[in-house]
Amino acid sequence: MRRLSAPDLALLQPHLEARHLGLRTHLEQASVPTDTVYFFKSGLGWGLPAK
Repeated sequence: MRRLSAPDLALLQPHLEARHLGLRTHLEQASVPTDTVYFFKSGLGWGLPAK
């Protein structure tokens, strides 16, 4: 996001929301369409291998 131009960031800004995610928060589920994208400011995020 830091590499976005100011006009591009301005287009996204109304749709951005700061969220605190608790430990072990599930962000996605197999076979379910993605409707939210997360951009981490700090911390770690990882996915488990598909079964």
